[in-house]
Amino acid sequence: MLIGLLAFFGYLFHVSFQAQERAKLLAISSDRDLDLVRIEARRASLRAGKTEENKLSWMPLGLSIKQELSLLRSTEKSIRSQEPVELESEDPSTILRQLSSINAGWYIALYAAISILFLCFGLRGWWKRVQKPSDIAIEIDLQLKAAALEKTKLEVQALRRHSGRKRSP
Repeated sequence: MLIGLLAFFGYLFHVSFQAQERAKLLAISSDRDLDLVRIEARRASLRAGKTEENKLSWMPLGLSIKQELSLLRSTEKSIRSQEPVELESEDPSTILRQLSSINAGWYIALYAAISILFLCFGLRGWWKRVQKPSDIAIEIDLQLKAAALEKTKLEVQALRRHSGRKRSP
């Protein structure tokens, strides 16, 4: 049962790691696309003669329009030449297909059966070692209390009888 639990958490860790890696790749891809859009917007502004629009924070100051356009072209070429980030398109049923290919249903059923079996053995052992002796102790305690109550009643009756005799003389 512990092995199954460890395997489950291992799988969750693996899925979490894959999701983090996928998020990093997606961020890189979106940053690259955003940079290309910003470069194109700056280029359009420069061509329109609006040098104060769409300034890029990483662009050096004091460049002429021609120098800036040249630098934008080379930067765009550099960004486009980078290997594109390819994200695997994962179909949600991929995991189900993987599980069905290894007959995971049988493993899951076997794991559930073993877990239920261990649960039954554990409860049975608990009942024998803890609950049954506790029930016996409670029953004995009740019998002792009943006997003590009966004894107390008899003592009270005896005292009443005895105190009734002293008053008579």
